[in-house]
Amino acid sequence: MFSDETIDLLKRIYLKIAEVKKVSRYVYLRGQSFSGWDLKPKISRPDYKLTLLDENNLFIDFKSRSELIVGDENSWNVLFRMQHYGLPTRLLDWSESLNVSLFFASEGKSHAEEEGAVWILNPFIMNGLHLKTSVVPIIPFLEGGVEFDYFQHIADVSKLTKLEPPTDKYIGSKVIAILPRKTNPRMLNQQAAFTLHENLDQSMEDIQDQTTRTNGKKYLEKIVISPKIKEEIREMLKLGGVDEFSLFPDIEGLANQLNKKLKKK
Repeated sequence: MFSDETIDLLKRIYLKIAEVKKVSRYVYLRGQSFSGWDLKPKISRPDYKLTLLDENNLFIDFKSRSELIVGDENSWNVLFRMQHYGLPTRLLDWSESLNVSLFFASEGKSHAEEEGAVWILNPFIMNGLHLKTSVVPIIPFLEGGVEFDYFQHIADVSKLTKLEPPTDKYIGSKVIAILPRKTNPRMLNQQAAFTLHENLDQSMEDIQDQTTRTNGKKYLEKIVISPKIKEEIREMLKLGGVDEFSLFPDIEGLANQLNKKLKKK
């Protein structure tokens, strides 16, 4: 039913996941419909390039207005909601699900004829190198149940603009892996995970290259997907019940899925 190329791709991904699982409780996966995109958060892209003040104002504006719809939330949940609705943040989307990553790697008409990719991240090794401790913080609470407020420690311009290095051990790292509490259906169904980027100038690939020159440890790998098998992957996922509405279980997701069905007729 499926081509040898698709089967070979899945084997290579599963072998890499198994390799990471030997040393890490978690495996982070990210699907991209175009393999040439750097692993950088939206806020660092050329069409945004927000100043620290812009970033601060965007956060405050979204939080104050969204409270009328979702109520008062802690600053991390505000940040996660901003990310899932497409606003530029310091977060980069990952998933703990291979099916979710394959969905995003094979979707998108604008890149249907180009190579996609699935990125595989070992968050334990990366955090061990950047945080000096091999843990993946569950946000908004860290080890010992100590609350770590995003706005107070990261989005606060008065802290970010200081020249001296931050003192909090969870700040000042180039990039770290975090796990959110699944507070909305999208995050739950997509098995959401994130990397949080303090360094907005460098991609994760470049940061890894610098790190491995020092200690030799790699934590990130890309597996390229041929455009020839993207449609086959989408069909495979449909058989497993993975589609637009299953990953975006709201009115917007339903409308997008129905629109896609109509365009195929």
